[in-house]
Parts: sequence; C-alpha cells; structure tokens
Amino acid sequence: FRGRLILIVKPGKMFDSMKPTNKIRFYLCLTVMLLSLSANYIQAQSIRHILIVDSYDGNVNWANMLIDSVISKVSLQYEKIDFTRVELKSNRNINHNDLSLSSVPVPDMVLAIGEEAKRYVSKVDNQVSIFNSIPKIMISTETNFPQGSTGVSFEIPAKENIELIRKVLTNLDEILFIDDDYEGSRAAIRLIKEEMKRQHINVPFRSIIHTDNFDDTELSTVLDNKPNRAILTYAWDFKFKNSTFNFNTIDSLLTNSITSPIFSMTNIGYNNAYVIGGYNLSIKMGSEKIIDQIIKIIKGSSITDIQPESLKNGNIILNKAAIKHFSLESTTDGFFEVEYINVPESFTGQNELLIIFITIALLIFFSLIYLSVKYIQASKEDSIKLKEYKNKYDILEKIYTKSKIYFAIYDSMGEKQFDIIGD
Repeated sequence: FRGRLILIVKPGKMFDSMKPTNKIRFYLCLTVMLLSLSANYIQAQSIRHILIVDSYDGNVNWANMLIDSVISKVSLQYEKIDFTRVELKSNRNINHNDLSLSSVPVPDMVLAIGEEAKRYVSKVDNQVSIFNSIPKIMISTETNFPQGSTGVSFEIPAKENIELIRKVLTNLDEILFIDDDYEGSRAAIRLIKEEMKRQHINVPFRSIIHTDNFDDTELSTVLDNKPNRAILTYAWDFKFKNSTFNFNTIDSLLTNSITSPIFSMTNIGYNNAYVIGGYNLSIKMGSEKIIDQIIKIIKGSSITDIQPESLKNGNIILNKAAIKHFSLESTTDGFFEVEYINVPESFTGQNELLIIFITIALLIFFSLIYLSVKYIQASKEDSIKLKEYKNKYDILEKIYTKSKIYFAIYDSMGEKQFDIIGD
C-alpha cells in the first residue's frame, strides 16, 4: 500500500446555501475523517517489527508449532516484517524496565504466548509509557485481556482428556500429573481436580512439578510398574534433560520399561511408543485466529476494535505405536473424529520393493511359459505340415518314377520346335 489519499471537494450550489454553522460541522466531519484515514495509513505503514514473547524455553511443542505457523504465514504476505522471539524461561534475569529485551529494538507489535508472557508485557506496559501505544496480542488460558490488548483464549481441555483416560483405562486406579512449573500447568492441575470430582472419579491424584535437580527421581516414578495408572501432562516433553542418563538411554527405558500410558493435553510430539495421545486443541485454527488479528492491525484497525476470541475446538490424537505397546487396542477403537498417527505400515507398504521384484519375476516367468507353449504349438503344426508335404512328395515321386517324361519347346506362334520323350 503506497501512495497518497487525495480528496477533492468541489462546493456546489447546495454547499453555498448552507448556513455557517452547517459549514463548520461539515468541515469538522471532513477533518475527523481525514485524520482517521491518515492514522490508519500511518499504522499500516509502520508495522515493521513484531516481538514474540514466549513464556517457555523453546521446548514446548504446541507453542513452537503456533509461533512457526504465525511467522511463516504472516511473512508470506508481508515480507518486510521482522520477527524477534524472546523466551522468558530461558531469560530469567530480564529487567522488566528494559525495553531492549536483551538488545531487541522496541517493537511495533507484541505477541505474548502464555500467562507469564502476558503478565510480563502487561507489567512493562504499565511501567514504560512508550509501550502503551504498541498493539498487543495475548495467547492465554484465561478469558480476560488487559486494556489496550486483544488475543485468543486457549481453553485447557481437562474434561475431554479425563473422559478419554476413563475410556482407555477401564481399570484406572491412579492419575499422575507431571509438568514444569508455570501458570498453565498449575491451571491444568486445578481443572483436572475439578473434573475428576465432577465425573466422580474416586482414584488418587498426584502431581509432580518438575525440578531439574530431581530428574532421576522423577524418571524412576514414571517407570513404576503401574499398568492401571495414567500419566498426564499439559505440555511436558518427558526428556529429563538433567538426568544422569543420556537421551538414548532414557528413550530406551521409556520405550521398553514403562507400564503406565502417558496422555497429553497439548501436542507434545508423538514420535515414540509411550505417549498414547490426548484431546488436543487445533493449533491450525488457533494460528489462523492470531494471524487474522495481526493482519487487521497491519491494515490499520485499532486494537480496541478487535474483539478477543476463544479456541475450544480440537480432536483426539492417538498414537498407534503406543496403543500397541500398552495393548490397548480393544479400548481405543470406536472413537469419533480421531486422528491416528504412527500407523504401522501394511505388509504391502513394508515390502514394496520385494513385491515389485516378485511381480516382475512372475511376469517374466509367465511370459516364458506362454512363449514356450506357443513354440510347442508351432512346432506341432510345422511337424504336421512337414508330414503332409512329405506325403505329397512321396506321391509325386512315385508318379515321376513310373511315368514317361515329355518335354517340348514351342515358338511364339505356337509351333512346336522340338520335343524329348523319355522312358
């Protein structure tokens, strides 16, 4: 969008006949309209840097997926917009009065992911006046947004995941919740307890707030032999990064030794054989709502005109490899609107090259058989014809040996010139 807005007003007879007070009103309305258009134009031209403040440390999968989607799709339409991402959990010593945010320039728009980022941006907004004029979009599990901001509320799907656990583990005897220490996980614990009470689930509920110094202890708890226990998380990745064991050993232990299926309320990545899945909100729908709000601001809409939205829609994601690992096939069939992942390849898919090789070999084999049959048939036909020709030859030979030979030559007029008569 480049260029100038030129509005030409040509007074006519009706304008000339206006009273002075009406003329003043007309000019006032015109001035307000031009100022509004000019303000929108300036804002649309000024969005060049969007700051993303992330509550987490870059290891929360759903947040990474959301941020990547927003950046890629907005950049596709507006190539000149730069994005900077700051992870609060990885930068615990950020000075809340420091607008540079570790040498990051003052942004033209802020996108806050999670409750900690929401609180941080709100605190900076209240303490630094220049932040007041910057449009702010919040991604929160809460439905209230600070004044001068908008955003999308991501509902924590506690109800759906507790219902899923009940259906999958028919002999459920315990729920263990484990996650990092942040506001989203604490809100999830509170909602899970409320949902268990509402659904009359009278089994023990334990929660572990992950601490880096106790990774080995927590790993041991997760590996307890409890097949009727459900392990539930909001967004933790189960990598135990500060354990004395290396990643491959931990992954092997979880793959081969764990007896309690793991469920997740967000997409934590299901490329393993121990996370069953869960009811997860649609990151695609969430990113589309956020992108829509960002583009409205870029095009000049006021932040006060953009209503906050909520994200409640999602679906069940089930990991076929984990279902097989925990022998839960009988209790995971028949779900409505389920997305299955890590579906084992069929025999055809697993042996595609072998099947192609065998098919080609069979085609060659049957082609050779066909050619052999045709050759044998042709040989029989040739043998029969040869026998017929031989019989004819024998007859002619007998006639020749027993008959006289008469040979004559005639000229062009038909007159015989001479002849030979044999015995």
